[in-house]
Amino acid sequence: MLDAAFNAFIGQQGRWAYTETHSGLGTGGKPKAETVVRVDPSQPYARQRVPLKLSGKPPTEKQLSQWAEQQEQAAKRRQARPPVAPLDAPGGEEFQLPILNQLVVPELGRATVLAEDATAVTYDVPLHKVGDTTAKPFDAFQLTARVNRQHRQFERVTIRQRATVRIAGGKFSDGLTEVEFGSPDPRYPAVPVKRTSRTTNKPLFGQANTTEDTAVRTDLKHVTPYDEQFGVKIGPLRTLQF
Repeated sequence: MLDAAFNAFIGQQGRWAYTETHSGLGTGGKPKAETVVRVDPSQPYARQRVPLKLSGKPPTEKQLSQWAEQQEQAAKRRQARPPVAPLDAPGGEEFQLPILNQLVVPELGRATVLAEDATAVTYDVPLHKVGDTTAKPFDAFQLTARVNRQHRQFERVTIRQRATVRIAGGKFSDGLTEVEFGSPDPRYPAVPVKRTSRTTNKPLFGQANTTEDTAVRTDLKHVTPYDEQFGVKIGPLRTLQF
């Protein structure tokens, strides 16, 4: 069931347009002003991510131009990359998940059942760092995934921090990311519709600060990616995008 849910999710990455609204708590526990972005992979590169509101204010012409330029540059970098080996080929790339400053790989083949009931099964999925040839598990974080028995699709994915991580003089702890899935169109597998995240950073000097972010996706619409509109078949995205 875990493999089926993962493959269903991967197959639909980059095929949904949506409006994503960010809110949360910033430094000192103060509420952050909303940021709203329209994401649409069917549009030309410069318009695939368009800000509708930045920190509570309409974007300026300069900001819109900067976002468009960033999209164009990102597309050029993707196109300049050499072709990658298929996932099932020897040495083929694995799917990667960014956590803090690390890229990690979920090891689906070593997942174990953490809990189950009549409607769903929750799996504990081990992780390892990208490029680590020692096969040492990356156990500072725990990845769990709840899969619906009937539809074999994700209901919820949770990434919970289990150990403090030091980055650039700061200590990050109490990290928690939860991703909720929904079915905006029953013709397609469930997709992420809400992501909540929290982390605490204790700098070398000063007090610890906890920040929170909530991203809600609305107005979801299944679309054909821009590249495929011209007969170009793009491969699956290698970085998991919750």
